[in-house]
Amino acid sequence: MEWNDVNRNFGLCAHAGCPRRADCLRYEAGLLLPADLLQWPFVNPALWRQAGAEGCAAFTPAAPQRMARGFKQAMRGVPLQHIVAVREAAMAHFKISRPAYYHMYNGRRALTPQEQQDVAAILARFGAPEPVEFDAYEDAVYWPY
Repeated sequence: MEWNDVNRNFGLCAHAGCPRRADCLRYEAGLLLPADLLQWPFVNPALWRQAGAEGCAAFTPAAPQRMARGFKQAMRGVPLQHIVAVREAAMAHFKISRPAYYHMYNGRRALTPQEQQDVAAILARFGAPEPVEFDAYEDAVYWPY
């Protein structure tokens, strides 16, 4: 991982006492912070103090995840009369605009494992054969916004 990989709005973490710091993308990315950078967003330190047995709400795994890209092939299994309903259901579920939906649909935006499950459930609800397969898969670090 390099500093150029870090999204501009990605909140970093500097909690050196965190027991999960070695596995946390926010902490690992914070170690890469250039010394000449004047400011950058950080996770609210109050989260550290509130973290109990469940762990920090801002924890983000540093390990690569199996990301998926696109679901054009899976949409071919949805009856034509339900195509619009799939789009509307996905937009409502993810609280996204039509252009953002098409970024997911066309594979321009990678889907996390949880998002893959959500999309698969929506597609199956409208008639796509299961198991739902995505157009492509890759192992990558997920950088939430």
